[in-house]
Amino acid sequence: MQKGGSALLLVGALGLLVMPALAEKSRDEKKGEKQEKPVVLHVGDSFVGSGFAQGLKPRFEALGARYVSISQTSGYTTTLPRQIGLEEKMKNLKPALVILTIGANEMAMPVPEDHAHAARNLTRIISQAPCIWALPPRWTDKETGFRKIMEREAPPCRVHDPEEIAAQIPRLADKIHPTLKGGQLWADHFWAWMTRDKPEGWKPWEEPRPAASASASAGRGSP
Repeated sequence: MQKGGSALLLVGALGLLVMPALAEKSRDEKKGEKQEKPVVLHVGDSFVGSGFAQGLKPRFEALGARYVSISQTSGYTTTLPRQIGLEEKMKNLKPALVILTIGANEMAMPVPEDHAHAARNLTRIISQAPCIWALPPRWTDKETGFRKIMEREAPPCRVHDPEEIAAQIPRLADKIHPTLKGGQLWADHFWAWMTRDKPEGWKPWEEPRPAASASASAGRGSP
């Protein structure tokens, strides 16, 4: 009896050792499944969170993506990479698609060409993945041309310009930022543009990967 009891105790102990291992494996598998979701990284200034990200997040998640938005109040093309650690985010998250919304604070700058180098630098960073410059809807009649600079420096990233609906977007009391409803209107316009003429089952991150930014920037000067 004593010998049999020892054997049972040994089996029980082995079982206790195996069970945590199985539980750990199960957690790892779930973690791996979660990490396998394609990441859509949306970065930029405060316009990101002005109803725009709120309107895009459920749509991307419905397609099976993990949508990550990071915004910086008073963000500029010259400061955003450092402020949010953009290069580190690109390295760690390995996004399948990057959306950049920036430039709202630079629309009325006296010499927009002064920040062209910063726009090129942003393109260099985000074009490691398929990328879109989602330009902010114009909020001032004193715009000096920075939107054109951004559009020029965006390739190989695609560019979405909501100019045709800018006047229809309701704004907050500051008359600059869209309301949640205004951001939703912007998100609707962006989504219609991005999915236009795409086949059923198409995913936004399935666009061909852009050419290396070094070659894409050839002839435009270094960042």
